Amino acid sequence: MRIHSILSATISGVDSELRGTFVHGERTVSVPGTAPGDQVDVQIVSISRHHPLAFGKIRTVHKRGENFVTPLCIRAAPLRGKCGGCTAMHLSADTQNNIRQNHLSEMLGRLGINASVLQPLQSSQPFGYRNRTNYSVTRSKSGNWVLGSYAPGTREVASMAGCLIVQPEIAAVEPALQQLLKRHAIPVDTEPDALRWISVRANRAAEIVIELIVSNAQANWISSFVDDVMALQLEHGKIIGVALSVNDQKTNAIRVATSQTLAGTTTLHEPFGHVELEIPASAFAQLNTEVASRMYKRAAELAENPNIIWDLYGGLGGLGLNLAATHHGTQVFGADASDASCDAATRTARKLNLNATYIAADLSTTSSDEWSQNWPAPDTVIVNPPRRGLDSGVLTFLETTATARTLLYMSCGPQSFERDAHQLLAAGWRLDLLEAHDMLPQTGHVELLARFTRTAP
Repeated sequence: MRIHSILSATISGVDSELRGTFVHGERTVSVPGTAPGDQVDVQIVSISRHHPLAFGKIRTVHKRGENFVTPLCIRAAPLRGKCGGCTAMHLSADTQNNIRQNHLSEMLGRLGINASVLQPLQSSQPFGYRNRTNYSVTRSKSGNWVLGSYAPGTREVASMAGCLIVQPEIAAVEPALQQLLKRHAIPVDTEPDALRWISVRANRAAEIVIELIVSNAQANWISSFVDDVMALQLEHGKIIGVALSVNDQKTNAIRVATSQTLAGTTTLHEPFGHVELEIPASAFAQLNTEVASRMYKRAAELAENPNIIWDLYGGLGGLGLNLAATHHGTQVFGADASDASCDAATRTARKLNLNATYIAADLSTTSSDEWSQNWPAPDTVIVNPPRRGLDSGVLTFLETTATARTLLYMSCGPQSFERDAHQLLAAGWRLDLLEAHDMLPQTGHVELLARFTRTAP
């Protein structure tokens, strides 16, 4: 096998990103836009130096298998367009769910756990679910302004006009913003005083907050542009505020600084489960309100008579405050790296008269002795880490704590979850329930909710 070589293959499997796969020699080859049963000619585009993996692209389709469906979106890469946001739109919903379920069963097998702990995957509405999107801003070769995302494997920005997975309010604001960019001749890309990204977030009340990520907060176009954004009359939704943050670094990260409000109000309020959360412009919130609400409620059901809860990577308090609202008398002590999120969670707790306190702490660089301060020992711990999984200080605490009997683990990264579960099991925890939720339909993403328990020593 060499780069650019062409292989004829029948797709036999699907990887964790829901790309079709086949085996050639000792390597597994992943091919976007294919499904089991497809007969295709594939051109190899890259070969891993460290793993028996390779990646290819479709050259010719000879026959499609029964698992393939034509993507509804005209912009879906690699079959109809260049946008790589929905990697699984070419698979039927049942196929997507079955593949995820099979991958999780295999993971449990590697952990030595009976597959009976795995519950059936919980699906959700396949389109119109995403409550926030970040648009890269550029100009096309013809000179038109484009709001989109990077095409797979390139720095080319692919248009997201008419995106099917965002809420209707967000889809409606995109063409209006595009017209304003053109009217004001806003600088983009590497131009001085460039607008680099636009973030659009909406709640279920159809209120919209716009965040501009710029290279220079003093750019002379900002004031008049913001005035026109606030004056937009939309068919769906209402813009209630515009925020701004600065990113003048050479990085793929979108936000490197806290945002400031330029107009209106830039904090949304949205019910997540049993609790209405306060969501500042630059704070992280789950992108699928329906599924996150279901998971927060479910976590509250799975908690076993909590008294003292530690809510780690607590964010806006979605998990911890739902438990506090459901189990009266519970005390919650939470930590997260984001000051804005912790402040918002604390305000929400006070508004609802819940006994919860959140502090800003970077759990990736500190031990439990540093961020737990004078917290009482917990009987229940909740964790909702980023994709990298639990940090070493958190894992050490969970391995050595003598008081915690229940651990609720919400995970957006099955691979890191498997690694953490292996260590937790070795430390005496028992995984007695695992649920999978389709948080981001049409993608390879799956969100996990697990309950670990253990008895007193």
